[in-house]
Amino acid sequence: MRTAKSRSVESAVPRSPSTTVWHLLGGILEQFALRVESALLRAPWLGIVGVSCVFLLCASLKARRLPFTFDEILTEYVAALPSFDAIWKTLAAHAESSPPLFHLISKLSGHALGWNGLGLRFPAVVGYLLMMICVYFMVRRYVGLLYAAIAVFASFLTYAPFYATEARPYGLLLGLSALAALCWQAVTQYRARWIALVGLFVSLGLAFNLQYFAVLTLAAIALGELVRDWRLRRIDWAVWAALVLATTPLLFLRPLMWSNWVLKQGYFAPATVSQFVGGIVELYLPLGGILCAAFVVLVLACILSLGRPTVPKMSAVGPPVHELAAWVALLLAPIAAFIAGRLVLGVYVSRYSLVTVIGFSLLLPFCLQRLFQGSRAAALGTLAFLIFCFAARYGIPSKIENPSTGLLPWVKRANALQLPIVVADPGTYLQFVHSGSGELRDALVYIPDPKEALRYTGANSTDYNLAGLRSTGRLRLPEYSDFKRSHERFLVLWEISPFDWIMPRLREDGAQMRLCSAPGYRILVVAEFVASTEGSASGRKVDQVCDTGVSISGVER
Repeated sequence: MRTAKSRSVESAVPRSPSTTVWHLLGGILEQFALRVESALLRAPWLGIVGVSCVFLLCASLKARRLPFTFDEILTEYVAALPSFDAIWKTLAAHAESSPPLFHLISKLSGHALGWNGLGLRFPAVVGYLLMMICVYFMVRRYVGLLYAAIAVFASFLTYAPFYATEARPYGLLLGLSALAALCWQAVTQYRARWIALVGLFVSLGLAFNLQYFAVLTLAAIALGELVRDWRLRRIDWAVWAALVLATTPLLFLRPLMWSNWVLKQGYFAPATVSQFVGGIVELYLPLGGILCAAFVVLVLACILSLGRPTVPKMSAVGPPVHELAAWVALLLAPIAAFIAGRLVLGVYVSRYSLVTVIGFSLLLPFCLQRLFQGSRAAALGTLAFLIFCFAARYGIPSKIENPSTGLLPWVKRANALQLPIVVADPGTYLQFVHSGSGELRDALVYIPDPKEALRYTGANSTDYNLAGLRSTGRLRLPEYSDFKRSHERFLVLWEISPFDWIMPRLREDGAQMRLCSAPGYRILVVAEFVASTEGSASGRKVDQVCDTGVSISGVER
């Protein structure tokens, strides 16, 4: 402890002009940040409503413009089925692995807002916004408004906002998981306890009906409750009852879970160490780590330049140990998912453990508050950077390109519409038939065969997906043997792909390949199953089909 004499001696030490400038600037910034915080405190709901409206507008505009990915197209085809029974049967046939409630919500949203990007993605937008609001309320009472605002935008340092505009269950999973954590916090703090218990049960139950990996959220809350019970030396039976009852949807979904067990062998993302590391890097180091590096530099600059705050520090009341335990468990969800993948499931994809972003958003404000020693100016500067990350994600227009652009004119120039066109890559096929014209959709074919795909490529999950869509009747998805028997000659649209098993199988079966057209990285090939005596006539027919003006060699015999 310094004495009055020592303080007088320190005050007598002359300061350099630069030190004085930094001290004055830091004081001005601290006072400005305090005024900003005071203004927001006078109307706390105004800021929440404003952020919500801006996010909904920006995310909805982006959701409307983005082209659909492979998984989103599966969502649309399943959700468009006429009845719950049809959806259940299609999911049991491995067309998609999400529980049926997600597809029912997508159907409702599609009917309400249209079967377009906005209509199918709006549930994910709302779910992601719900997560942002929940993490704000969970940390606000501990770190103050500015640091709580950091929690709202913390996820924009990661790749997670991508799932806010994807027609998949992960946006809703994030929102319901954060709501469950908020309700559990309210229960443990005896705030509207019975309402919070119902909210905990309902939010977790809905999460299980949307994505099976909601079990990671349940495990995190259960760990926190174990720590709480141990510290209280008693068991809170009401909380445990809510947690157990929330898992009851799994009993109803058990047939679908068992039917998806076949995907364990041949899944596109096996649970390997490289897959785990790559998933973590993709999630937490987007854009090659540029955001993370810039954020670290900003934090270091705030620590070195702003120093101790010149206004009274905010109270340093931290969360109880049981809440920290649950939040850390959420942050470490990828490790839990990877262990489960190695020991049980055989698969690992980083998005399955996306609830890690909730733990990251909750813990980051506390770390920064201690690093900045409660400085409001540093918090405001960090918040400004995170808002910039948000604006960059939704403010920079995305490059929109129809995947099938140029394909129809190309095949028309080759007179290729006279024959069926087998697309060798399943992902390319689904993109083309979804975004292409009716004329193109009628010509394109894929031949899903999970056994052959596993044999030739070691992966067959996409073939299972497309084979499961056969019952919808919207796509041309014949069996290999039936197609081969009914078509002696057809075209193959080929590109280098790790999921292409069709070309190797055709060569193994003795199909004769002949180049038709190759204007880019995709090539159009004629495949024939004909007797050698028919070679000359067959070659002339093929030349008529491939009359493109391009020099074509004769059929090799």
